[in-house]
Amino acid sequence: MSNSVFVLSYVNANEFFSRTSSTKPSFNTYFIDNGNQTYTSSFSCKTYTTSSNIGCAGGWNLICDIAFDTLGLDKIVITQDDAEVGEPLLHQALEETHGSMITGIFPPFFEFSTFVITKEVWRTVGRFDENFIYVYSEDADYKQRCMLSGVTINSLYAQNVSNTSASRKAVNKIQANRQYLTSKWGSSIHPSGVARADFQPPFEYRQPFGMVIAPLDYAPISTELKQLYTLSNKFPSEIEYERFKQNGFYERI
Repeated sequence: MSNSVFVLSYVNANEFFSRTSSTKPSFNTYFIDNGNQTYTSSFSCKTYTTSSNIGCAGGWNLICDIAFDTLGLDKIVITQDDAEVGEPLLHQALEETHGSMITGIFPPFFEFSTFVITKEVWRTVGRFDENFIYVYSEDADYKQRCMLSGVTINSLYAQNVSNTSASRKAVNKIQANRQYLTSKWGSSIHPSGVARADFQPPFEYRQPFGMVIAPLDYAPISTELKQLYTLSNKFPSEIEYERFKQNGFYERI
């Protein structure tokens, strides 16, 4: 099935279901609650609540694990609870996405607010880097790795009338995440000053952390992430995926 949409939610679950209640989505909808919210779904969908907030990158990794490894899908839409996107745009993005490409609904630099990713890209580029705590800069990191891996990122240039919340508790992580991004890839060398100021790729380094030879998905678990989640040798999404395989989805009607 190629008409599957995964919604990663942190604080706006009720708003999402209220906004979409009148449309009765024709897509197979999977709702991943990353904020342990109390909410009421307004249409039939499969839901899953994480044991803790595993961040944006962790949520995307969990979604891809579920979609590509458990459900065996070839391509999916990943969106968030405050992104207002009509079904025609979702269909268009799915139809235009194949092989080594990602299609974002919104213009640069917001392609990953709602995007289509294929299993081929997931296998080629690898997992999102969960060392970006909670949210911010994980998309810039992935764009850099896509560029270096020959993966094209397209945009439908639609306008989003919402997209206001993201993860509010993570606002104080912007600078820390940008510092980690710079340590990993160097400074932005984008020809646009606006893009450079927003820490957008391309970046200086061709290998992560300026190493001579390293896989593009190389990212050891940071000390901060270990302390935050009490980790040993697994990222939060990997631990959460094991939990998902034991518990599965909850069907909300």
